[in-house]
Amino acid sequence: MGKEAVNMNIKNKTKPTFSLWEVIVIVVVTSIIMISVTGYISFRREGGINYRELINNPHISEFISTYNTIVNNFFDEVDEAALIDAAINGMLSELDDPHTTLLDRQNSEHLIDTLRGTYQGVGILISDQLGVPLIIQVFEESPAERAGVLAGDIIRYLNDTDVSEKSATEIVEMIRGRGNRQIEMLIEREGEEDLVEFQLSKGTIVIPQVHSETFEQNNQLVGYLRVDVFSENIASQFRRRLLELEQLNIDSLIIDLRNNTGGYLLGANEIASMFLEEGAIIYQLRQRNATTMERVTTSESRNIPVYILINGNTASASEILAAALRDSYSGDVLLIGETSFGKGLIQTTSVLSSGAMIRYSNAEWLTPKGEIVNDIGLVPDVLIRFELEEGQEFNFQNDNQLQEAIRRISQR
Repeated sequence: MGKEAVNMNIKNKTKPTFSLWEVIVIVVVTSIIMISVTGYISFRREGGINYRELINNPHISEFISTYNTIVNNFFDEVDEAALIDAAINGMLSELDDPHTTLLDRQNSEHLIDTLRGTYQGVGILISDQLGVPLIIQVFEESPAERAGVLAGDIIRYLNDTDVSEKSATEIVEMIRGRGNRQIEMLIEREGEEDLVEFQLSKGTIVIPQVHSETFEQNNQLVGYLRVDVFSENIASQFRRRLLELEQLNIDSLIIDLRNNTGGYLLGANEIASMFLEEGAIIYQLRQRNATTMERVTTSESRNIPVYILINGNTASASEILAAALRDSYSGDVLLIGETSFGKGLIQTTSVLSSGAMIRYSNAEWLTPKGEIVNDIGLVPDVLIRFELEEGQEFNFQNDNQLQEAIRRISQR
């Protein structure tokens, strides 16, 4: 399954002709710490880099000496980019933290696209699991939707190229090609004898990460919001869907965080602030030398019952939001489902000149009450295992965890 996403991996294999100290500056300044950005969890770290101190560091000098010796004297050709990757991986593995990793350019771009919440494309989700490039979703207000592309269409040609046997990833790369603004697509559609042609112009696509529904039970209107990932624009998507539900006069709300592995910390803060009273604690943050409290700074709040669905894949920013509402919300709250993943470390990122990215842990978050979550998780108030009979298609009606939440919240 794939979205339109650019996948590139460029290695620079040019032999160096620099002196030892020039190599020090290039490797340390350019290769290792070129650009600092906010990443997997949005936590910014301020402060500059003392390059003189790095250059005079005997450990750095030893590394550079070894690098220079291998590059110039090893008996066979050396892939210098691979050497640097191996060195970085070695440093990160020594930290013994599964969340501190090196992501190659392809995975870095995919992560950034996902967390940005937007990308350049035509707005379709493609799956090749059935052996054909099947469109399984068309995003709202996208070029594809405006042109009339439908879920269930099968892509046969892109710009005169037969893609019937290409993978979803290959088709995504063709659509996302940087020099390609116009896409001619021929699709096979059920009920049509001939292929249907579409002329699509690529645009900025907002990836829908919040999905809403309502359920009526016991004369109660229950609102439902599923959050897929905490992208940059998740708060605006959540607010829009929440206001739509409130205009329907919902009596309560279920927030589904199952299988949401996290994202930007700011998104969890902003959503929590829609419910919690000003001054309420969202989480505590423990760094190397201090523990601080993150509090709500806005006056917006609510008090309708909010039940939260969690499972073993609910992690990171999702756990932060669930714990914040459980501990600090003035309304009725229950966590329903299964114990969450237990990711209590916060990451930031550093992008390398190659396009790869270092993601590393720089803080630990605690619940508003100061409880540790890392490797422990959040234990639900109502423990209910997910059950689905063999051969049964998953939907709202046979989602036993959701149905339990609806039953309880409508009978409170």
